[in-house]
Amino acid sequence: LDGPSRRHFYLRNLCLNLNLALPALLLAPLLLLAGRLVPAAAGEPPPRPGRAAVLLSGGYLWLAFYSAIPHKEERFLFPAYPLFLLAAALAASEARR
Repeated sequence: LDGPSRRHFYLRNLCLNLNLALPALLLAPLLLLAGRLVPAAAGEPPPRPGRAAVLLSGGYLWLAFYSAIPHKEERFLFPAYPLFLLAAALAASEARR
């Protein structure tokens, strides 16, 4: 498993590790953008997706950077898993809204 791998190695790995959270993780940027376009209901504070985008960009940049490097190991993604799960949770919250 160690050594040079294809670019989609980490996506396959995330599919195995995150299962049902992976679609939410991949849709998070789109859902956060859509949440900004839809007005808030009466009595609710307006959404602040800019703050969420800054928090989540680190995970996506981490994935993009390590996907570009030929040597891939699962342990390189461990620091980004909390950000991935946060993105999935925010996407689920936005989808529910």
